[in-house]
Amino acid sequence: MKAFVAVLLTLCIAFSFSTSATADEVRYINGYPDTFLRQDASTTNPYLERMPYGSSVTYIYDYNDEWCVIEYYGQYGFCKKEFLQEEDPYDLFDPRPYDIESAFGTSVLRRGNDTPRFQVMNLQACLIDGGYLSTDPGIDGYFGKDTEKALIAFQKDHNLKGTGVAGDLTKAVLWHEYQDLLELDGWAR
Repeated sequence: MKAFVAVLLTLCIAFSFSTSATADEVRYINGYPDTFLRQDASTTNPYLERMPYGSSVTYIYDYNDEWCVIEYYGQYGFCKKEFLQEEDPYDLFDPRPYDIESAFGTSVLRRGNDTPRFQVMNLQACLIDGGYLSTDPGIDGYFGKDTEKALIAFQKDHNLKGTGVAGDLTKAVLWHEYQDLLELDGWAR
């Protein structure tokens, strides 16, 4: 039934609203830490996808005063308007870390905690560059099981305790190995 609803929603958007004057505008997620792509204009039903802060989406049309329809990586769904903005939130600051603290923060990075997204993105960039983490989904800012497994492999390869938790020692080794990458392509606040 859910698949049918998703297909129906996609067809409705593709055919009924393709001529909207405001369609296909890029917007950015400003809900922190994440916002959810919903299958309908309701927060009670399961969500389709997690959309991290700063993600770009394609605005399709206003559904009502509170909700709009968007596209996120080929999936169509609903999002509350209050979680969208026109300006890229990462354009508002210098995105390059200059030391361990600006790259990874001062708290421990671990699976499922409420870590700022950019700190996890830096960790994921290092793990991808080292061949520990797949590029699918890649740098998404969410510390899930794939990031945890990749971090454990990195720790074991560097004679660290394979905990899947990035404390001070793991962050220092990551910074030592990937400082050039992070200073060039990393994120900071």
